[in-house]
Amino acid sequence: MNGTDGIDGTDGTRRTVVVGAGAAGLGAARLLADAGRDVVVLEARDRVGGRVHTDRTWEGVPVDLGASWIHGVRGNPLTELRDRFQVPTAVTDLDSLLVHDPSGTPVPGDEQARMRAHAEEIIDRFDRDGSLPAAARWTDTHRRGVRYFLWQHFENEFGAGPRELSHRWYSDAVFAGEQEIVPGGYDQLFRPLSAGLDIRFGQDVTHISHDGTGVTVHTARGTELPCSDVIVTVPLGVLRGGGLSFSPDLPPAKREALDRLAMGTLSKTWLRFPRVFWDDAVLTHAYLGTEDDAWSEWYSFARVHDGAPVLLSLNGGPAGRAIEALSDRDIAGRATAVLRRWFGDAAETPVALQNSRWTQDPYALGSYSITPPGASPEDRDTLAAPIAGRIHFAGEATHSTCHQTVHGALLSGRRAARAVMAGSRRAAGAAAVGS
Repeated sequence: MNGTDGIDGTDGTRRTVVVGAGAAGLGAARLLADAGRDVVVLEARDRVGGRVHTDRTWEGVPVDLGASWIHGVRGNPLTELRDRFQVPTAVTDLDSLLVHDPSGTPVPGDEQARMRAHAEEIIDRFDRDGSLPAAARWTDTHRRGVRYFLWQHFENEFGAGPRELSHRWYSDAVFAGEQEIVPGGYDQLFRPLSAGLDIRFGQDVTHISHDGTGVTVHTARGTELPCSDVIVTVPLGVLRGGGLSFSPDLPPAKREALDRLAMGTLSKTWLRFPRVFWDDAVLTHAYLGTEDDAWSEWYSFARVHDGAPVLLSLNGGPAGRAIEALSDRDIAGRATAVLRRWFGDAAETPVALQNSRWTQDPYALGSYSITPPGASPEDRDTLAAPIAGRIHFAGEATHSTCHQTVHGALLSGRRAARAVMAGSRRAAGAAAVGS
């Protein structure tokens, strides 16, 4: 059944439709609504947050399948939300790391420091000229340790291997200060932000058409929603994958930018055990006994969740994509096999598992955007550029310096909202001059 909804709000203001209720969409909608604009948010899922997704299936342990950290609290807009909504957070020491050799024996601190230093030398060279020097004549354990730190930096930070990334542009700007997690769930930052907004769930937007008079947003349900402006916040993977079409089609420059950018993968696997069998005083554990580096990085959340026996393993890049294509049973089997090589009989079978599977999610098609060779920040600016002053774009992929982050998504949504309001003011001024 087709349905329509008027272009004008009940109070006479012009309506803006926001596509997507993730961090960017909520940031845009909140700013517009607080300014008195008539705004409707269309969300394909049955929840807000997008790639901020807290699962509360496990009693007493909120599991963040998407974003987990506030990366740098000084000046970060997420810190503003934390304080406004009085959300408890916990500082994490990302330098709290214990590296284990293939036999499961902890690597001495001085040797661990040498591994990290050699990895940083390789990263510095890659950042300068894109080269990856051949391994030096190191011991097998040292070679594995250096490789782990490279894996941690590239695959598990940026969601892709170094050969998949532009050495000039792959990294992003950072905020200073502590790295914080949200023990009660990251969604606590965004559910309050959505309060009072007109959010319509189960609305899969499939097509956006526009002409000189306005914009019409079409959904898979056959609904047509006319509006004066639209802010599109769907992930890069959806725009690249063709899940959303435009009429007229997107400008060639925007299409070319989409083709150059890509989506990366950071697969998050949460495992819950009958008891803690690892050193829960250490945040990060690294295991050097895998040939392909998969299942080499583990985070202990036992102390965060009052002793709950929970581990989080991060697997980025191609390994993460392969893991997300497996069943829960196969994922559990592979993870457990690694833990038993590491801890021996002390490692027990997990009682529950959750995996992020953003690559399999039709409303994400990846974890976050990456900048491959040949792409640049200009492509993100091109992606963000409005069309005809009516169709605006936001999301972490459209932020040229804070891509791949929740704060980048939030900032981009606010930027798009301000552009909508500025356009309305210009239009009102022109109308006044012509009257």
